Amino acid sequence: MFDLTSLQDLLSDEISPAYRAQLDLLDPFYTKIEKAFNWQFVDDLWTAQSRLSTIEVEETFVRGLRLGAQLTLALLMK
Repeated sequence: MFDLTSLQDLLSDEISPAYRAQLDLLDPFYTKIEKAFNWQFVDDLWTAQSRLSTIEVEETFVRGLRLGAQLTLALLMK
């Protein structure tokens, strides 16, 4: 049987090392964009991209939730 406590790592409030590393990789790009344009442009770009990412995460969650429900239902029907 699947151990639900193994999911506890997914509930951490801390930024994961992988996420932090990716942020560090992106920083030089945003610095170059800021130099080429201005801070307001970078802020507007980041805001728009963040909204898109939020929508994507929410839609992915709903798809996964529906799939989980369908799988549970299929198992219960057997």
